[in-house]
Amino acid sequence: MDREFEIIRRIAKKPKSKHVVSGIGDDAAVIDIGKRYLLLTTDSQVEGIHFKKEWFTAEQVGIKAAESNISDILSMNGTPCHAMVSLILPKETEKRFVIEMYRGIRKSFSRYHCDIVGGNISEGKTFSVTISLTGYAKKESIKMRSGARNGDFIVINGYPGESLAGFMLLKKGIKGYDKIKKGHLEPHAYPVDVKSLPFINAMIDTSDGIIGDLRHICDESRCGAILYKGKLPISNNVAKAGELLGENPYDLAISGGEDYRMLCTVPGKHISKVKGFVIGEITRKRGIKVIGGSAPRSYEHFQK
Repeated sequence: MDREFEIIRRIAKKPKSKHVVSGIGDDAAVIDIGKRYLLLTTDSQVEGIHFKKEWFTAEQVGIKAAESNISDILSMNGTPCHAMVSLILPKETEKRFVIEMYRGIRKSFSRYHCDIVGGNISEGKTFSVTISLTGYAKKESIKMRSGARNGDFIVINGYPGESLAGFMLLKKGIKGYDKIKKGHLEPHAYPVDVKSLPFINAMIDTSDGIIGDLRHICDESRCGAILYKGKLPISNNVAKAGELLGENPYDLAISGGEDYRMLCTVPGKHISKVKGFVIGEITRKRGIKVIGGSAPRSYEHFQK
């Protein structure tokens, strides 16, 4: 089977409706509804692929499902609004698990006064939760993947690799270090500082990892990038996980996804006005060059 991103490229077609500003190719679809834009996104969490019940509580499953969608809306500089939640439940699923999972979803949505307004429940062999989320964005301040320009600095607004660090400790069965594991079990979307937003040309969340998501920006903006691996910010959690695992923390930072930080491009003249860590620059020449190491493979479904 073709890899995830190749499948997306093959099925993507330019929408026929004049109201569709952006369809497949951004973190959320953008629909012109008059004075502002309507944003639409959807994401699934499948047991055994995105989470393991022996690691996650039901509430944590709900949090992760909600945050992945919230992050998509925030990366467009939008405000989350209404959600539809659809479940596939095996016969043995306990009612209590579902109720606690919804508690986690509502816990995340409550930060944005976002309501669950509908959904669907079906029976199936594998547990999954799919959330479709709407949001709104001002026309004059929406952020997309296609805005990067030659010479822009690449900025990330937080520490990458924390979800992967937690995942690796859980996978290796290393006891304790719950604070590090929480990076995987309870990820949170991190919006860009409000004062930084006017100076950002392009933005995306790091759900697929720095390399994969930077590639999305480059594809949509028709540009390339230089990434300085040694400039990636390393948190205490990632540094400790690297020590415990015998891994280079910079490898964890550059390889990990599902951190839901925001990756942005900013013109050089405005870089002092944006909060975050400068980790690279945009170039005219296509492709991504990693200084200080090779580019790892970002996460894709169906990869071998």
